Amino acid sequence: MKGEINLFPWRERQREEQKKNFVMISGGAGFLALFLAFIDWSYQAYRLDDQIQANQLISSAQQDLDIELKQIEQINTNDQIQFKQIQFLHHLQGQRPVTARLMDELVRLLPEDLHLEKVSRNGSGLTLEGKAVHPSTVSTLLRQLEHSIWFQNAVIRSFVMPDELPSSQSADVHHESRYGRYVVTVDLSNIALDLPHSKSP
Repeated sequence: MKGEINLFPWRERQREEQKKNFVMISGGAGFLALFLAFIDWSYQAYRLDDQIQANQLISSAQQDLDIELKQIEQINTNDQIQFKQIQFLHHLQGQRPVTARLMDELVRLLPEDLHLEKVSRNGSGLTLEGKAVHPSTVSTLLRQLEHSIWFQNAVIRSFVMPDELPSSQSADVHHESRYGRYVVTVDLSNIALDLPHSKSP
């Protein structure tokens, strides 16, 4: 038994060495894991910050684009308003000869014993008001209007005779005080700008 070697201390030292190595390896692995986690977190934070900056740039560009679009819309609106104003002025200038020709045609169609006192226009309609010696005189006016290329759908809206006059004026049937008042409407929707070159039948 004296020649036996005691291996217990050696085994203890070996276990201690193995424990130290295990602790060092575990600590190194933990440190490496923490280091890798820190690198990954830093990279993700960098990507997030970069994405935030990109979103801010996109938002700023979108706001600038919205401002430019509003400015373009305002310019287009102003252009449309100016275009409509120019169209309206051209329309008025184009209607001047039509209006003059219209009045000239109307005066030539008035029969005798009929006076025109008021002419008013509402859209494509024309209203004539005045005095006439008899309803048949107004009927003659209606026929004249219907035969003109300028007017259509002539209608007598009213004809009111005056109250009975004293006998001193009853013999004079053409006395203006005996004229009845009439209201006639006609339609002007067929008028075109080239009509002044035409002639009524």
